[in-house]
Amino acid sequence: MADTVLSIENLRTHFYTRDGVVPAVDGVSLSVRGGETLAIVGESGCGKSVTALSVMRLVPAPGRVLAGSRVYFAGLDLLALSEREMRTVRGNKAAMIFQEPLTSLNPVFTIGRQIGESLRLHKGLGKKAAREKSVELLARVGMPQPERIVDEYPHALSGGMRQRAMIAMALSCGPRLLIADEPTTALDVTVQAQILEVIRELRDGSGMAVMLITHNLGLVAEMAGRVAVMYAGKIVEQGEVSAVFDSPGHPYTEGLLNSLPRLTGRTERLPAIPGVVPHPACLPAGCLFEPRCAKAAERCRVERPELLLRPDGRQISCWPQN
Repeated sequence: MADTVLSIENLRTHFYTRDGVVPAVDGVSLSVRGGETLAIVGESGCGKSVTALSVMRLVPAPGRVLAGSRVYFAGLDLLALSEREMRTVRGNKAAMIFQEPLTSLNPVFTIGRQIGESLRLHKGLGKKAAREKSVELLARVGMPQPERIVDEYPHALSGGMRQRAMIAMALSCGPRLLIADEPTTALDVTVQAQILEVIRELRDGSGMAVMLITHNLGLVAEMAGRVAVMYAGKIVEQGEVSAVFDSPGHPYTEGLLNSLPRLTGRTERLPAIPGVVPHPACLPAGCLFEPRCAKAAERCRVERPELLLRPDGRQISCWPQN
């Protein structure tokens, strides 16, 4: 078994707003080993992206990672590092592909300069060598005419091209950890496959650990070995992808899987999970999923279940059903 590259223990990230404290991430614990892909899935607003930003120490104000949270990466306690020390990790040993490339790329610098900045800072390459490596990286992620694109500005590129530039930038220094937040959302199917193959090759060849944040359960089945299902800031189920998909243990996981379209030859309405995710500032007293759960009992309304290890190796946060 490969060594653990990233270990998160009791991560709590809260936002302090005029309407009160919003627990965006509340007690998340997970780990990723070298050469492994861990997928994090769940509806929008469940805390997936905030978890990733917390690891990279990029949580925007008024958010704050609370005392008692632990994030260990390659033997380093990331939350204990100074900002200067964190800069030697971020973009070098640990990299992130952001969901919105237009807001993540600097509009006043060329694509080549932005990719080359990491190479010059972390790898000590000269200006010419960094530019050549940038062209090579752009070609590797399927960018058309990389020799021309390297001198273009972000506004001149399509959404898919900007996303590929972001991926090239994240992979430039050969990180030990790659956090990919919806990495293929803006790409067509052909380019998606190409990007996923690049990530898979790096993972398998270098032992890179990958944390994949996505809504695409098909992508999870193809890329990930383990999956963590998040709901309202907490993990409600975690385990091997095959076990979770074949026999979901939490009603929320079951609802997500049931909402997938299937080739049955019949035209029928897909089942949907009723209701909406509760606002983080106004959570139910008991199980967070209870207001939307068809299997909820009285205990679910008053007592919140813990995420417990089951005999099959999965962790599930749900009271046993009668």
